[in-house]
Amino acid sequence: MIKKEKKSDKGLVIFKIHYRPPRLHISEDPQDMAVVLAVLAMTLYYIWRMFYITPSYEELHDYFYFISKGPLFTLSNWSAEGNHIGYNFLASLLNMFRIPKYMVMRGISCIAASSNLVLLYRLSKRYFTHWIPFATIVTYSGFELVNILNIQGRGYTLSVTLFLLSIYMLGRLSLTENFSNIQYYFLVITFVAALLVCLWNINWIIPMCFVVLLYLLINGLRTRKVSGTVENNIYFSQFFNILSCEIAAFIIAGIFYTINILGSGAYILSSDKEFEGLSRAGIISKDPVRAFIEGLKLVRESFGMITPEGNTYLVRWYHFIFDFSKSFAPGFEHALMVMCFVSIFVMITGCVLYFEESRTCIRLIILGQLFWMPLILVFFKRVPSYESYMFMGVIMAIAVSVVMGNLILTLQRFDLKHIFYALPIAISVVYFFIGVFGDTFFAPYDREIDETYQALIMVDPSEYKHPAVTGMVQEYIMEFLYDVEASDRIEDADYLMIKKEMYEDEDFANKDYIKRMHRSYENGSYIILTN
Repeated sequence: MIKKEKKSDKGLVIFKIHYRPPRLHISEDPQDMAVVLAVLAMTLYYIWRMFYITPSYEELHDYFYFISKGPLFTLSNWSAEGNHIGYNFLASLLNMFRIPKYMVMRGISCIAASSNLVLLYRLSKRYFTHWIPFATIVTYSGFELVNILNIQGRGYTLSVTLFLLSIYMLGRLSLTENFSNIQYYFLVITFVAALLVCLWNINWIIPMCFVVLLYLLINGLRTRKVSGTVENNIYFSQFFNILSCEIAAFIIAGIFYTINILGSGAYILSSDKEFEGLSRAGIISKDPVRAFIEGLKLVRESFGMITPEGNTYLVRWYHFIFDFSKSFAPGFEHALMVMCFVSIFVMITGCVLYFEESRTCIRLIILGQLFWMPLILVFFKRVPSYESYMFMGVIMAIAVSVVMGNLILTLQRFDLKHIFYALPIAISVVYFFIGVFGDTFFAPYDREIDETYQALIMVDPSEYKHPAVTGMVQEYIMEFLYDVEASDRIEDADYLMIKKEMYEDEDFANKDYIKRMHRSYENGSYIILTN
């Protein structure tokens, strides 16, 4: 800070700089301290997993075909292994700084995973007491699907971050008059980013927007006699502003996807003799309709969908909900289903009895997400893969916390108050250790890829002049680890990575040549031969 002083005897004005260092506020709340320690511990755990767990095929595919080719190529091409355009774009920006490949591929997910714990805690603290917010983030961290996907180089974890930011923003915009235009811009950016990071995020954007608009509309109708005109009603004003934000977000995202579809279609048509010698821009200008149709075909083919078992709606619904709960909490799927059903009853009751409360908005958002999946099964027999619903880990963790919170309030009349306060923490911590330190702690995404990785670590192919492989996955990992481009010409190879069943196949074309090579390493899936 600059302070102005005047010397009366000389009439001089002297400027003195008084520096005030920023004050570091350290919370004395034991729960805040516990959360800080938990987030730090989980961040270290995520960093360890980022480097320890071998990449999945989808990660490797997107890295070599999109991330490594730059941001513009990523935005204008559709990945056959998914629809994570926005995530690949951000990773390609990191790749421009020449940082390690694991950090390029998974760094954003790692940061997002830690951020999700902080955002979930801040959100929970607005609606829960009695250490329930701490129990919420511990429960969320213990879900198996969340733990598996947290550091994967895909858009799932970042989607959860945007999901939490959207809840946080909509909660503020719908409950207060003190808002500014920048908050609306931020909401639009959040929705656009969510649609680009993973298109399946539309499964939480639509129900979230619907219930928030419904909440504002009902409150606007309830208060219309007090406010008089629609212009003076804060709820109607917020209704139209948020609706405008959502429409703007879908239009902007639609423009980006149109560009991507046209670019992908032009890339496919570039191999056609009719368009030989033309750039992609030239192909689009010559026949934009055909380029769009070809790109749209690629988009439709690449979506990962699953079909729940059963011929009737109720049977399909039960199998989907059961398998979905099992993917998050294996061994506790029935308990999780029961707690979600109880939370639905509790939250509907709360909405009916206390609609004017600020908690109603978050109740409606949770209910909207819980009812959206059964609604999808009414109209469609196929649904997106469970990974696309990673954000439901937040909803189910909050649902469990709703049940725990109401249990505490119900049992407060007893003298064992402190025991019941500790109950949610004890349950969530025990479940966390079961979930995190169970079968998934060291488990790779793909066993075959993991064995490929181990084999290449044991025998370095960069020391040989003519390394060769017998599969695409081996080629990906060899280039990812050592920047070595492998050949498929076995006859000239002085380093060969081959599957055991191919080596043992007597009808293999190059049997005599590989028999003369030295067996340097062998594991359950692969044999490495050298000369």
